[in-house]
Parts: sequence; structure tokens; C-alpha cells
Amino acid sequence: MPHPSSALPALEEGLLPLNALDGGKLPGDMPFSRLRALLSLALERASQQCAAACLQSSASQDERRALSLISRCIARQEASLAALLPLEQTPEEREMDLALLSLELAAALAQPMRSGAVRAMLDHSLPQYLDALYRVANLLCLRGFPPAGQLIGAYAEIMPGRPLIACHRHPFDGIGEKQEKASLWEEGALLLMAAQEEYGRQHLLSAAAESQDALTRSFFLELSLLRQQQFFSFSSLQPSQPPLRRLLAHRYAAAFLYGAFLPREADHALAQCGKLCALIEKSGQTPPALPPFPPALEWGLHKGYVRDALQGIGVTALREGWSPVGALPRGADYFRYQRRICPEEANTPSCQVIEKTIAQYGADCRFEIAPHPIEALRDRTKDHPQLGR
Repeated sequence: MPHPSSALPALEEGLLPLNALDGGKLPGDMPFSRLRALLSLALERASQQCAAACLQSSASQDERRALSLISRCIARQEASLAALLPLEQTPEEREMDLALLSLELAAALAQPMRSGAVRAMLDHSLPQYLDALYRVANLLCLRGFPPAGQLIGAYAEIMPGRPLIACHRHPFDGIGEKQEKASLWEEGALLLMAAQEEYGRQHLLSAAAESQDALTRSFFLELSLLRQQQFFSFSSLQPSQPPLRRLLAHRYAAAFLYGAFLPREADHALAQCGKLCALIEKSGQTPPALPPFPPALEWGLHKGYVRDALQGIGVTALREGWSPVGALPRGADYFRYQRRICPEEANTPSCQVIEKTIAQYGADCRFEIAPHPIEALRDRTKDHPQLGR
């Protein structure tokens, strides 16, 4: 990956002929090439929203034209990524990839990070992401898909985490303090997590609208609410930045992602960074220094880290901090919200997925490398919705 100070192609070189938008097949091994493409696509969509905010706040017509060119380049990269994703995937299989992406990304970002609010948010998300992966895998099992371990290459365990029913929390909880002194890694992590949550939410809403299956539809809608919850939590930690500076962070993160599997696209994203630095300087501000990229994200190596994170299975957000559910006062917002959103376990879609799988096959669908680290979750013949509540 070249340093951002290297010679960069002109921005217009990122605009390809229409017949070149379909770039063929994803490079590298599945499923991780799909995860990289999905994450990059999520970030491109977030970048488009950020570019629009820059356009709306700019009073300079020259700057607005430059932003239009950058936005067009982002749109081309977004279209090229969409063309690389496999056409044969069903919405359920795509959701399996997105659930795996959430788990792998949070674990990959957390481990090299210093202790603090961002790492805590990532670590506390892992039991929820593991449970989402487990329940999506069981939905696929119910619908006759190949075993989930086969679909994701057995690179992550498929087993219960913090039951999704327990993860619904009051909107006042989980909104962290802005990280005004966030490191570049922390800022990038927050951008990536927020982007993939919003992309996943939009996929779930679209898939639910098109589904003819009542359980799949209701389960996807429940997952969409949990993704919105996570999106807002990660967004709440992002440092305040001027619009151009925020867009620069998006494009720098995009170049970092592309470097692992699409080097030419990394060059195009770096060219956009160069133009944004020039716009920031022209506006009278000092553009930030763009340091060399950190090592590429690693995938499929986090089983032990995720298992360790399950020790926090009974912990929920409490305003800007965290608390074991058992330590909350009886009148806590968490319990009031739970009674409103999940009044009956039997009617909660994420619970129904497991109950129906067990009723059909006699046990839930799992892929484990060792007995579950939480003894109460080793029984495969029943769900455990009260754990963590």
C-alpha cells in the first residue's frame, strides 16, 4: 500500500467507461473477499452521505464542483463493488455474511486498540454479534440451506451469545461521550462500525419487505432495530469534525480497506484524499497529516477473543457506562423498555427462530470448537432468553 504522499492518479481517472463497471470476480478466498467488499460498499454509502453534507454546508461554488467530482468517483467505486458481489446469494445468505462481518470486524478492530470507551463499546458488542450470527444460522437451517459452518468456511464459531431479546435497551443507554482525542485507529473503527451497521439495517429492511415468509420478515425487522441501536451507539462516540475533515476520514478509511484486495481502488481513494486536503487548506484550515496505514484487518482468527468476551454476557449499557443487568435498580429504564418491546418471550422473533429449529431438528444449529464457555448455554435443546435479562 503506497503512503498517501506518493504520486496519485488524477481524480477523473477514477471515472471508468460504463462497460468497465462490472469488474468480474472478487479477488482472494471466500468468504473473506465478500466481507471486504461488503464493508467497503458500506463505507462508500456512508461516504456519499458525508459528501452530501459537505455540499450542503459549502458556500464556494468551486468547492461544490470539486465535491461533486469526488462524489461521482465514490459512486463509481460503489457501483463497481456492487458488481463484484455474487448474484446467486439469497437475502438470507447475504445476512449471514453481514452478521459474520459485524462479529469479525468488531473483534479485529478491538484487539490492537488501547483501553477506553471505543474498545469497551466493541468488546461489549461481541456477545450480541455472536448471538445474531447464531440465530441467522438457525434461520438458514430452518429454510433448508447448507449448514452455516459450511457457508462461512467455519472461520467463526456459531453458538449463542447474549440472547438478542436481552440486547434491546432504552434509547438513553449506550450513547457514549464524544471522543475528542480519539486516535486515528479509534476514529476509523467508529466510522467502519457505524457504516456497516447502517448498511446492514438497510439490507434487512429491504429483505423484510420482499420476504414472503412471516418469521423471516419479523426476525429481519427485529435485527434492523438492533442495528439502528448499534449505529447510534458507535456514532455517538465519533469526535466532532468539520464536514470536509470527516469526509477525508471516510476516504482514508476506504483507501485502507481497498489496499487489502483492490489496490487500484486504493489509489483512487488516495487521490480523493489529496483533493480533500487541498480543499481544507484552501478554506483556511490546516489539513491533517495522513500517516502510513496500519496493518490490514485480519479475519477468522478471533475465536478465542470472542469466547473471552462472553464473560460479559449479562452486561448492558447504562447511560454512558456499563452495568450487569442484575445490578440495575428495579425501576431502571432497561426493564421498562424490555417490558414494552419484548412483553412475551414466545412472540419475540429471535426466540421463535431457535424454538422452531429445535422443534424441527431436536437441537439448535451450532459450530463449536469446544464446549460453550458459559455452562448455562451448553444445552442445545432449548433457548435461553432469560440469560442476560
